[in-house]
Amino acid sequence: MGSIKILASTVVELSGQIALVTGGGTGIGLMLAQGLAENGAKVYITGRPNALKVVEEKEGRLDILVNNAGAIGPRASYLSDDSAPENSAIGASLFQDQSFEAWLASARIRGPKETSSVINISTTWSTTKLPFEHFAYVASKAGQDRLTVSLATQFAIKGLPVRVNAFAPGIFPSGMTLAGQVEADKLATGRVCGAMNPNPLKRAGRPHEIALMAVMLCFRAGAFINGQIIGIDGGHNLVNP
Repeated sequence: MGSIKILASTVVELSGQIALVTGGGTGIGLMLAQGLAENGAKVYITGRPNALKVVEEKEGRLDILVNNAGAIGPRASYLSDDSAPENSAIGASLFQDQSFEAWLASARIRGPKETSSVINISTTWSTTKLPFEHFAYVASKAGQDRLTVSLATQFAIKGLPVRVNAFAPGIFPSGMTLAGQVEADKLATGRVCGAMNPNPLKRAGRPHEIALMAVMLCFRAGAFINGQIIGIDGGHNLVNP
Protein backbone atom coordinates (compact mmCIF):
# COMPACT_ATOMS: atom_id res chain seq x y z
CA MET A 1 0.00 0.00 0.00
CA GLY A 2 1.44 3.36 -1.04
CA SER A 3 1.98 6.23 1.35
CA ILE A 4 -0.85 8.70 1.88
CA LYS A 5 -0.04 12.40 1.91
CA ILE A 6 -2.02 14.43 4.42
CA LEU A 7 -1.60 18.10 3.62
CA ALA A 8 -3.11 20.67 5.96
CA SER A 9 -3.95 22.90 3.01
CA THR A 10 -6.35 20.28 1.65
CA VAL A 11 -8.42 19.95 4.84
CA VAL A 12 -8.26 23.34 6.56
CA GLU A 13 -9.75 25.70 4.00
CA LEU A 14 -12.74 27.87 4.87
CA SER A 15 -12.20 30.47 2.17
CA GLY A 16 -15.49 31.47 0.56
CA GLN A 17 -17.71 29.85 3.20
CA ILE A 18 -20.47 31.91 4.80
CA ALA A 19 -20.94 31.66 8.56
CA LEU A 20 -23.52 33.04 10.98
CA VAL A 21 -22.71 33.20 14.70
CA THR A 22 -25.53 34.23 17.00
CA GLY A 23 -24.37 36.15 20.04
CA GLY A 24 -21.06 36.61 18.25
CA GLY A 25 -20.15 40.01 19.67
CA THR A 26 -18.79 38.86 23.03
CA GLY A 27 -17.51 35.87 24.97
CA ILE A 28 -17.49 32.42 23.39
CA GLY A 29 -19.43 33.65 20.36
CA LEU A 30 -16.74 36.22 19.62
CA MET A 31 -14.01 33.61 20.04
CA LEU A 32 -15.73 31.34 17.52
CA ALA A 33 -16.45 34.17 15.09
CA GLN A 34 -12.83 35.32 15.15
CA GLY A 35 -11.55 31.79 14.67
CA LEU A 36 -13.76 31.23 11.62
CA ALA A 37 -12.91 34.63 10.13
CA GLU A 38 -9.17 34.23 10.64
CA ASN A 39 -9.33 30.96 8.74
CA GLY A 40 -11.07 32.35 5.66
CA ALA A 41 -14.81 32.31 6.35
CA LYS A 42 -17.03 35.35 5.84
CA VAL A 43 -18.70 35.71 9.21
CA TYR A 44 -21.94 37.44 10.18
CA ILE A 45 -22.44 38.01 13.90
CA THR A 46 -25.80 38.83 15.40
CA GLY A 47 -28.11 38.51 18.33
CA ARG A 48 -31.30 39.18 16.37
CA PRO A 49 -33.72 36.68 14.72
CA ASN A 50 -33.93 38.51 11.34
CA ALA A 51 -30.24 37.78 10.57
CA LEU A 52 -30.99 34.76 8.37
CA LYS A 53 -33.05 36.94 6.04
CA VAL A 54 -30.17 39.41 5.71
CA VAL A 55 -27.66 36.63 4.97
CA GLU A 56 -30.01 35.03 2.45
CA GLU A 57 -30.50 38.30 0.59
CA LYS A 58 -26.78 39.13 0.50
CA GLU A 59 -25.22 35.68 0.11
CA GLY A 60 -27.96 33.32 -1.03
CA ARG A 61 -26.73 30.52 1.21
CA LEU A 62 -25.32 29.62 4.62
CA ASP A 63 -22.44 27.18 5.12
CA ILE A 64 -21.91 27.40 8.87
CA LEU A 65 -24.39 28.14 11.65
CA VAL A 66 -23.24 28.55 15.26
CA ASN A 67 -26.15 28.67 17.70
CA ASN A 68 -24.33 30.39 20.52
CA ALA A 69 -26.53 33.14 21.99
CA GLY A 70 -27.91 32.22 25.38
CA ALA A 71 -28.58 33.32 28.93
CA ILE A 72 -27.85 31.70 32.27
CA GLY A 73 -31.48 32.07 33.36
CA PRO A 74 -32.75 32.03 36.96
CA ARG A 75 -30.44 30.85 39.74
CA ALA A 76 -31.40 28.64 42.67
CA SER A 77 -28.72 29.99 45.02
CA TYR A 78 -30.48 28.39 47.99
CA LEU A 79 -28.90 25.07 47.01
CA SER A 80 -25.58 26.28 48.42
CA ASP A 81 -27.09 28.01 51.44
CA ASP A 82 -28.40 25.76 54.20
CA SER A 83 -30.17 28.69 55.85
CA ALA A 84 -32.14 29.65 52.74
CA PRO A 85 -35.76 28.56 52.06
CA GLU A 86 -36.03 25.11 50.54
CA ASN A 87 -38.48 26.07 47.83
CA SER A 88 -38.02 28.55 45.02
CA ALA A 89 -39.81 29.25 41.76
CA ILE A 90 -37.65 28.77 38.71
CA GLY A 91 -38.72 29.96 35.27
CA ALA A 92 -38.49 27.91 32.09
CA SER A 93 -35.90 28.58 29.42
CA LEU A 94 -37.02 29.23 25.88
CA PHE A 95 -35.41 28.74 22.54
CA GLN A 96 -36.29 29.77 18.98
CA ASP A 97 -36.35 27.60 15.90
CA GLN A 98 -33.89 28.32 13.12
CA SER A 99 -34.50 28.14 9.39
CA PHE A 100 -32.32 25.62 7.52
CA GLU A 101 -33.31 26.36 3.90
CA ALA A 102 -30.00 27.77 2.70
CA TRP A 103 -27.78 24.95 4.02
CA LEU A 104 -28.48 22.50 1.19
CA ALA A 105 -27.51 25.02 -1.46
CA SER A 106 -24.27 25.67 0.40
CA ALA A 107 -23.24 22.02 0.46
CA ARG A 108 -24.06 21.51 -3.22
CA ILE A 109 -21.97 24.52 -4.23
CA ARG A 110 -18.89 22.92 -2.67
CA GLY A 111 -19.40 19.65 -4.49
CA PRO A 112 -20.57 16.04 -3.94
CA LYS A 113 -20.14 14.50 -0.49
CA GLU A 114 -19.61 17.95 1.09
CA THR A 115 -21.68 19.10 4.05
CA SER A 116 -22.78 22.23 5.82
CA SER A 117 -22.04 22.48 9.54
CA VAL A 118 -24.24 23.44 12.48
CA ILE A 119 -22.65 23.95 15.89
CA ASN A 120 -24.82 24.34 18.98
CA ILE A 121 -23.30 25.70 22.17
CA SER A 122 -24.31 23.63 25.18
CA THR A 123 -22.60 23.44 28.58
CA THR A 124 -20.50 20.98 30.53
CA TRP A 125 -23.30 21.03 33.12
CA SER A 126 -25.82 19.44 30.75
CA THR A 127 -24.59 15.87 31.35
CA THR A 128 -23.98 15.96 35.10
CA LYS A 129 -26.38 15.05 37.88
CA LEU A 130 -25.70 18.25 39.83
CA PRO A 131 -28.02 21.19 39.01
CA PHE A 132 -25.37 23.87 39.77
CA GLU A 133 -28.08 26.16 41.17
CA HIS A 134 -29.50 26.71 37.66
CA PHE A 135 -32.28 24.20 37.03
CA ALA A 136 -33.77 25.95 34.00
CA TYR A 137 -30.41 26.53 32.30
CA VAL A 138 -29.17 22.98 32.87
CA ALA A 139 -32.49 21.47 31.76
CA SER A 140 -32.65 23.60 28.61
CA LYS A 141 -29.08 22.70 27.65
CA ALA A 142 -29.76 19.00 28.22
CA GLY A 143 -32.72 19.40 25.88
CA GLN A 144 -30.48 21.15 23.37
CA ASP A 145 -28.08 18.19 23.48
CA ARG A 146 -30.97 15.90 22.63
CA LEU A 147 -32.07 18.25 19.86
CA THR A 148 -28.54 18.24 18.44
CA VAL A 149 -28.44 14.46 18.22
CA SER A 150 -32.02 14.22 16.91
CA LEU A 151 -31.40 16.77 14.14
CA ALA A 152 -28.17 15.08 13.12
CA THR A 153 -29.97 11.73 13.01
CA GLN A 154 -32.92 12.98 10.99
CA PHE A 155 -30.72 14.82 8.49
CA ALA A 156 -28.61 11.66 8.10
CA ILE A 157 -31.65 9.43 7.58
CA LYS A 158 -33.04 11.83 4.98
CA GLY A 159 -29.70 12.07 3.20
CA LEU A 160 -29.41 15.82 3.80
CA PRO A 161 -25.81 17.13 3.66
CA VAL A 162 -25.95 18.92 7.01
CA ARG A 163 -23.93 17.89 10.07
CA VAL A 164 -25.03 18.94 13.57
CA ASN A 165 -22.70 18.88 16.57
CA ALA A 166 -22.48 20.70 19.89
CA PHE A 167 -19.79 22.02 22.18
CA ALA A 168 -20.17 21.61 25.93
CA PRO A 169 -17.83 24.28 27.32
CA GLY A 170 -16.71 24.71 30.89
CA ILE A 171 -15.71 28.13 32.21
CA PHE A 172 -14.53 30.60 29.58
CA PRO A 173 -14.24 34.39 29.88
CA SER A 174 -17.61 35.72 28.76
CA GLY A 175 -20.58 37.84 29.65
CA MET A 176 -22.16 34.84 31.35
CA THR A 177 -19.24 34.45 33.75
CA LEU A 178 -19.06 38.25 34.04
CA ALA A 179 -15.31 37.95 33.85
CA GLY A 180 -12.28 38.50 31.68
CA GLN A 181 -9.52 35.91 31.37
CA VAL A 182 -7.84 36.73 34.70
CA GLU A 183 -11.12 36.75 36.63
CA ALA A 184 -12.34 33.61 34.88
CA ASP A 185 -9.11 31.81 35.76
CA LYS A 186 -9.59 32.78 39.39
CA LEU A 187 -13.22 31.65 39.31
CA ALA A 188 -12.19 28.27 37.89
CA THR A 189 -9.90 27.52 40.84
CA GLY A 190 -12.91 26.96 43.07
CA ARG A 191 -16.07 24.86 43.12
CA VAL A 192 -18.45 26.82 40.92
CA CYS A 193 -22.15 26.99 41.79
CA GLY A 194 -22.17 24.06 44.17
CA ALA A 195 -19.90 21.75 42.19
CA MET A 196 -18.08 19.09 44.17
CA ASN A 197 -14.70 19.95 42.63
CA PRO A 198 -13.09 22.55 40.34
CA ASN A 199 -11.87 21.33 36.96
CA PRO A 200 -8.52 19.51 37.24
CA LEU A 201 -6.63 22.26 35.38
CA LYS A 202 -7.93 24.88 37.85
CA ARG A 203 -8.12 27.53 35.15
CA ALA A 204 -10.62 28.77 32.60
CA GLY A 205 -10.49 27.88 28.93
CA ARG A 206 -8.50 29.96 26.46
CA PRO A 207 -10.11 31.50 23.34
CA HIS A 208 -8.06 29.37 20.92
CA GLU A 209 -9.06 26.18 22.75
CA ILE A 210 -12.67 26.54 21.65
CA ALA A 211 -12.23 28.63 18.48
CA LEU A 212 -9.96 26.08 16.79
CA MET A 213 -12.40 23.29 17.67
CA ALA A 214 -15.11 25.16 15.77
CA VAL A 215 -12.78 25.71 12.84
CA MET A 216 -11.92 22.01 12.82
CA LEU A 217 -15.59 21.00 12.68
CA CYS A 218 -16.12 23.27 9.67
CA PHE A 219 -12.96 22.18 7.84
CA ARG A 220 -12.90 19.06 5.71
CA ALA A 221 -10.83 17.57 8.53
CA GLY A 222 -13.99 17.54 10.65
CA ALA A 223 -16.37 16.30 7.99
CA PHE A 224 -16.57 12.81 9.56
CA ILE A 225 -17.85 14.15 12.89
CA ASN A 226 -21.62 14.24 13.25
CA GLY A 227 -24.14 14.15 16.10
CA GLN A 228 -21.54 14.60 18.84
CA ILE A 229 -21.56 16.59 22.07
CA ILE A 230 -17.92 17.61 22.46
CA GLY A 231 -16.80 18.53 25.96
CA ILE A 232 -14.32 21.42 26.24
CA ASP A 233 -14.16 21.75 30.01
CA GLY A 234 -10.65 21.03 31.29
CA GLY A 235 -11.90 17.73 32.71
CA HIS A 236 -14.65 19.28 34.85
CA ASN A 237 -17.05 16.39 34.35
CA LEU A 238 -14.37 13.86 35.26
CA VAL A 239 -14.50 15.07 38.86
CA ASN A 240 -18.18 16.07 39.13
CA PRO A 241 -21.04 13.51 38.92
